[in-house]
Amino acid sequence: MSDEKKGLSRDDLFIFMEWYKNTASVNTTILEQQKIILEKQTKLLDRVSNINSSLEKVSSGLETNNNNMAEVVDQLKKNNEALASFSVECTKHYNDIKAESTKEHNQITMKLYVSYGIMTTIIIGLIGLGTQLMSNLDLIDAIAKVVGAG
Repeated sequence: MSDEKKGLSRDDLFIFMEWYKNTASVNTTILEQQKIILEKQTKLLDRVSNINSSLEKVSSGLETNNNNMAEVVDQLKKNNEALASFSVECTKHYNDIKAESTKEHNQITMKLYVSYGIMTTIIIGLIGLGTQLMSNLDLIDAIAKVVGAG
């Protein structure tokens, strides 16, 4: 029983103190490494925060661009509808002008035919008149020969 109550020997205490010293040294090393890791994590978190901020800016810019693109698409649709309407109006106006031009062309053609007819009649009348005048001139020449004037 005396061995059980005796306690630790001097060598045991030295071993225990050496173990305690080594444990303290290991704990100090681990603590320093944890500090380094913590510093690196802090830097990494700052970088991640900066990247997150940049991504938010990009996202906001993309959202703005998306909204702008939607407005452009809406405006293009309106322009397309306006152009389609304008095209229909132009086609109708062209058809109206074409019909009116055809009508006017027919009227002008008819007037030209009537003018040709009148001019032909006048020319035929002038030819007849000229022929009569020529025959009267022959009569005048004959009278002049008889009278002795010619």
